[in-house]
Amino acid sequence: MFNPFVWLDGILLATTQKFCDKAQRLFGITKFTFEKWVLITGNAFFWAAIACTPKPLFVFLGVWQTIGTISYVHKIEDGEARFLKDGELEFEWSHDVFMRLLSTILLGFFGVIVLLSPDTDGGNLGYFYLILCLIAYPYFSACVPRPPSKSKMRELYEKAFRWLNDVLAPVPALVPISNR
Repeated sequence: MFNPFVWLDGILLATTQKFCDKAQRLFGITKFTFEKWVLITGNAFFWAAIACTPKPLFVFLGVWQTIGTISYVHKIEDGEARFLKDGELEFEWSHDVFMRLLSTILLGFFGVIVLLSPDTDGGNLGYFYLILCLIAYPYFSACVPRPPSKSKMRELYEKAFRWLNDVLAPVPALVPISNR
């Protein structure tokens, strides 16, 4: 039986996996870096929205989310170190199709509510971008990173550096030899 949500999840996961593979091959940026960027960016959008409505409850939630973001970023860094050391990935909730779908549907629903609600203070856009970051996180988390290797940019840099060394290398001076 065709399930459009599972189909959408498959497309989103395949697209994210392809994006992570290309970014790692070209620039050396792994899926772990994207996970951290998405969480930190979402936290920044949340604080931008809080700046528009500085209510004590929102400030408390912002502090709570910042603490959670910091702890999750440390968890991601530990997972990256474990992957680089042993080549093993830790199973997370985002690897389960049902949990990814549930979070995507619920956050998408909240995103629509945020977009449709009257924006009296200008903070709704920050909340909407926070929701987009939270929707993107499980897909980056579910990606499988490529084995560690040199990126194309690194290879290009090393090739240019070798060429520059050859061009700027001192040329040995010719010394005349006397015929005695």
